[in-house]
Amino acid sequence: MDNLLSNAIKFSPAGGTVIVQLRRRGPDVVMDVLDQGPGILPEDRDRVFEAFYQGGSEYTGPVKGTGLGLAIVKEYVNAHRGSVEIIVDGNPGAHLRVILPSRQIEVAA
Repeated sequence: MDNLLSNAIKFSPAGGTVIVQLRRRGPDVVMDVLDQGPGILPEDRDRVFEAFYQGGSEYTGPVKGTGLGLAIVKEYVNAHRGSVEIIVDGNPGAHLRVILPSRQIEVAA
């Protein structure tokens, strides 16, 4: 959550809005995080979850990122048998969706 929200805040303009939506969908919990920043460029979408990759979107804020935030998000979500994806919905800004199972799944040893 921290990495998703800090990215959304970091890339949104001053006075912008970050939307967080949480809902159940069947056996899953779905969380959407939307910001009003420049969005994720189409050429960056396949790589933004790679460690140390920093996309080409303009960022003029005071804190430069390391390119680890979304890679960490993906690792944690995968460890909990979930998925994370970029939603392309025609709206400005980035829209990331995390889907997690709402129950712990038993794993045979």
